[in-house]
Amino acid sequence: MLEFALRGLRSMRKLRRLPIGVLYYADEGQDTRYSAEIIRSAAARAKRVMVLRPGPLGDSIVTQRRGQRTYRFRAIGEALRPGKLSKKPEVLRWMWNCLEEFAQLTSREKRVSVSAINVKTEALPMRTPHRVTATILVTYPETAVVEQVEAQMRSLLDKRGPRWELDMISDRPPMKERRSTLQLAKRLAQVADEWEIPLKRESSVWPSVAGLVPAKTACVCGIGPVARDLGTPQEAVQRISLVQRTLLLAEFLAKGER
Repeated sequence: MLEFALRGLRSMRKLRRLPIGVLYYADEGQDTRYSAEIIRSAAARAKRVMVLRPGPLGDSIVTQRRGQRTYRFRAIGEALRPGKLSKKPEVLRWMWNCLEEFAQLTSREKRVSVSAINVKTEALPMRTPHRVTATILVTYPETAVVEQVEAQMRSLLDKRGPRWELDMISDRPPMKERRSTLQLAKRLAQVADEWEIPLKRESSVWPSVAGLVPAKTACVCGIGPVARDLGTPQEAVQRISLVQRTLLLAEFLAKGER
């Protein structure tokens, strides 16, 4: 999509006169652990940022995204023989109880979700697990909100249980909806109307690199072709949107809005 848009600008002899920067990154699957600072620095030098992440179903672009934190929750206890009575709880059962209490912190009103997405156990032969590690995903709208959730998670952990650790392993900041972003989305919608391209705007619960863009910079995400079931065997791109979004991007850039 980007390649054909730039080819179109070059054929119109406008590419050289436009101050366009293109940044590729390859660690999305690692929560932009290595590219985050580079993206922040590059975005700070731009007036507008358009993230070519696939657009959501419904011919939409995204002007607001939640943040996401990932935690590693680990508990270590004794390796017990199955059925043996003990004053100390089995680590796996204790862990499940904690994860259920964490899940109760999910709040639609506060736009917060807390979910366990992975649980691994380590056990000796003929013994119950003595070490359990869970990955916990928290989506949130504001940093203050997720800090409060983390404090609640720690307060729920029973000090009388096994030894435990709760460590944050990644943090993807939210993309906040701001006036400059809405203005950019409005200009894109005007171009879309000229070509009768359907275009709406919405918010998303999933993070993207748009959250790394400084507050002073206008940013719109989901400019890429409309896609569904991302990251699954059923992942697919809506063919007509590939043409529509390429035309939308090329036409917007061709207008040379500063």
